[in-house]
Amino acid sequence: MTSDLSIMKGLKNKSEESFRVLYDKYFRLVYYQAYLVLHSKEDSEDVTQDVFFKFYTKIDELPMDLNIKSYVALMAKNSAIDLYRKNQKKEVLIDPDSIPEPEDSSLLLDSFNGILEKDESIIVTLRLNFNYSFKEIALDLHQTVNTVQAKYYKGIKKIRKSYLKGVNDEK
Repeated sequence: MTSDLSIMKGLKNKSEESFRVLYDKYFRLVYYQAYLVLHSKEDSEDVTQDVFFKFYTKIDELPMDLNIKSYVALMAKNSAIDLYRKNQKKEVLIDPDSIPEPEDSSLLLDSFNGILEKDESIIVTLRLNFNYSFKEIALDLHQTVNTVQAKYYKGIKKIRKSYLKGVNDEK
């Protein structure tokens, strides 16, 4: 896996290959962060495109030792919140049942829907899909590390219990 430092070096030299690596490495994380706020595939895709465009245009202002993962996740969250607020001002009424789920079947939320509470789903997904540390998740969700760990392990326990129940039901 390519390090953030080598990605930054390539981007500062305007390398298209480095941008492709950046995009491939962080696309799912950026999309997921936006989807958590917007619950809309189209809006999340728009935010994702916007985040990568803004990142690339600001590359000369960014430090070489930047933690890209945290930076783009925060950009995605903030851009999604901005879009959400903008959409709220338009007072668009949307039926929550008509909102499509993301097509990316690798997102753990799809598999655990109905098993985990919302916080547990978010924590488990960030931890397992995106390799977030408990500290990073705690900062992102404005919770203590102990709370995040407790919710994570509670969620994992629920998943195991549900899986074992399904295995036993098949016998």
